[in-house]
Amino acid sequence: MQALVRASSESEDTHLREVPLPSPGPGQVVLKVEAAGVCGTDVEAHLQSLDASSRLAPPVVIGHEGAGLVAAIGAGIDDLDIGDRVVAETTFSVCGKCRFCVRGELNLCPHRRGLGSKANGFFAPFVAVPQGSVHRLPDSIPFDVGAVIEPLACAVHAVVDQARVSGGETIVVFGPGPTGLLIAAVCSTLGAQVLLLGTSHSRPRLELAERFGVARTLSVEADHFSDWISQVLGLGADVVFECSGKLSALETALGLVRPGGRVVVLGEIREPLVLHTQVTLLRKELTLTASKSSVPRSWDRALELLPPLSEMMGAMITHRFPLRRWREAFETVERGDGIKVILTPAGV
Repeated sequence: MQALVRASSESEDTHLREVPLPSPGPGQVVLKVEAAGVCGTDVEAHLQSLDASSRLAPPVVIGHEGAGLVAAIGAGIDDLDIGDRVVAETTFSVCGKCRFCVRGELNLCPHRRGLGSKANGFFAPFVAVPQGSVHRLPDSIPFDVGAVIEPLACAVHAVVDQARVSGGETIVVFGPGPTGLLIAAVCSTLGAQVLLLGTSHSRPRLELAERFGVARTLSVEADHFSDWISQVLGLGADVVFECSGKLSALETALGLVRPGGRVVVLGEIREPLVLHTQVTLLRKELTLTASKSSVPRSWDRALELLPPLSEMMGAMITHRFPLRRWREAFETVERGDGIKVILTPAGV
C-alpha cells in the first residue's frame, strides 16, 4: 500500500512510498483509514530535522489522528466485528509497569510508543492498532469528524485534568487553532466564560467560536486590546491556556492570570522563557503547568461531549485532500489558511 513515511532524521525527508499491508497481532485490529487529521506537529516534524529528543523514530508512517472501519481482527478479540466504525487513541504500546502506567498516565510512560511517531500511523490506507485503544464511533458522526476526536481528547485532558476548570470561572485561550477552539468549547460546556484571543489572520476561526457560542473573541492586534482586557478580566483570568506556540503569548498569559490562577501551556514554544519567579510566580502564587497529548479517561469524556460538539467540529474542517495530495494539505496547515485539514488515505 502507499503510505506517507518519514524516512530519516533529515528535514523534509517525507515521501509516499510502498509499505507492507499491516496484519493484526494478538490483541490488535487493523483499521481501514477513512479520515486522518493533519496536526501542526505533523507539519513541523516534516519540515525540521530530528534529533535524539524527537518524538519520531523514522522510518515510520506518520499521522496520529484518524477514524475508520475495522478491516481485520487479531486473536483474542471478541467484542469487535469487521466493518465496525471506530476511532483509536494515539498510544500503541506502553510498559504497563511504571508509576505513570499504574496511574493511567500513559502519555508520560518513558517507554510509550505512539501511533505516527514510533509506530506506524494513520497516513496510510490501513493501520494496526491495539484493541485497548479502540472506541466505537457513533453512526451519526462522520469519519472526518471522528478524526477530530483526538484533538478533542487532548483538549479534555488540558481542561479537566491539568487546569481543573469549573463552572463560573473566567478562561482566556491564546491561539484559535483546532486545539484552542476545542479547549474553548470544552470549557464552555463546563459552564466557564471563555475569551479566545487571536490575530487578524485568524478572524475566520474567531468567528467560528462566536457562531457556536463557545467564546467571546478579541484580536490581540486591536488598538484597545489592553484596556478591553483589563475591563473584562479585572484581577485576571482564573485560567489561561497558551495554544499559539508563541513566547510572547505565554509572557502575556502570565500577566493576565489572577493571583492564585493557573496557566497551562500546550503550544510548542522553542524559545526559552525568562521567568522572574518572585514577581511572576511567588507574589501571585500561580500554577504554571503544561498538557501533553491525552490519557484514556480523556477519550471517554471526549466521546461523551461529542454529540453537542460534533456540529462545531464539522464546521472546523475546512479542507479535505486525498493522501496523494499530502503536500498541499501540509502547506495549507503551514500557511494557516484553513482550520482543520483532513486526508482521506482510503482514496489515495
